[in-house]
Amino acid sequence: MFGTRHVVLLEQDRFDLDELIGVPTQPEIALGDGDPLVTWELAVGGDGPIDDYVLTLFDVTATGLLPVRTIITDHASALIDRTLLVPGHVYIVRLDARLGVPGASDGFFLTTQYPFATATTWSAAFTAR
Repeated sequence: MFGTRHVVLLEQDRFDLDELIGVPTQPEIALGDGDPLVTWELAVGGDGPIDDYVLTLFDVTATGLLPVRTIITDHASALIDRTLLVPGHVYIVRLDARLGVPGASDGFFLTTQYPFATATTWSAAFTAR
């Protein structure tokens, strides 16, 4: 299974989950007028045999991670509704790349097949401002 690279987001209105690992400071994302675009690439060349991606946005709270939104897509990007991001809150993104759900691109998730695999990666925590 092709995994995804570790993640971080920096630019306004764009989360690029491909560049940095182990960021020493907590990045901030300035909320503009548009919805932030989350993007990623596979860690091992090409598009690979991925059936779908499951992106989950979590609010980092004092008691743990609170899921805010889950998006399932067959593209290596997704838009996050900016109204979900509260200025001053800390967030983290979990991304699962899945193989073995052949009907995912048509919205059909009942059939699974072998090989079945999931690769998961997490973003660095970031603050909305």
